[in-house]
Amino acid sequence: MDIGNKLKELRVLKGLTQEELADRSELSKGFISQLERNLTSPSITTLMDILQCLEDSETEIATTYSNMAQIYLLDNDLQKAADACGLSVSLFEKISGDSDVHYSAAIETRGQISLIRGEKDKALADFRKALSLIERDYGRDTPAANALHGLIARVEQEVDAK
Repeated sequence: MDIGNKLKELRVLKGLTQEELADRSELSKGFISQLERNLTSPSITTLMDILQCLEDSETEIATTYSNMAQIYLLDNDLQKAADACGLSVSLFEKISGDSDVHYSAAIETRGQISLIRGEKDKALADFRKALSLIERDYGRDTPAANALHGLIARVEQEVDAK
């Protein structure tokens, strides 16, 4: 799902018109319309403002940022992905430490961003942290843990090959 569709979905779920959301977020109705139709992309600050008008809790906002980071990665917008992921991780750490189930996904996304940037040591640290959280919360023999084990092994081989 792209950002515009997600924002529209959240707005409709809250029972708001574009004009009402624009008033609450101190943006123009035209800008909200452009966002929802993916004709423009919000800055992270603007996205945060809009989400605060739409969401019920910081946890929902942090989860949405984590999801947005994934979407930005799919769109090959690495800087926005990193910004959204950083906000997500920071919010989760502020709200609940590492106890939220979505925190491990945010950490894994941060690792993916580091890997794309060629920062393999940072990526490995994040993948290992995400793996420890998943194993703690869900057990060692889960699809998510197995996938991370494979990813860690692959990145370790690349690091060792240097």
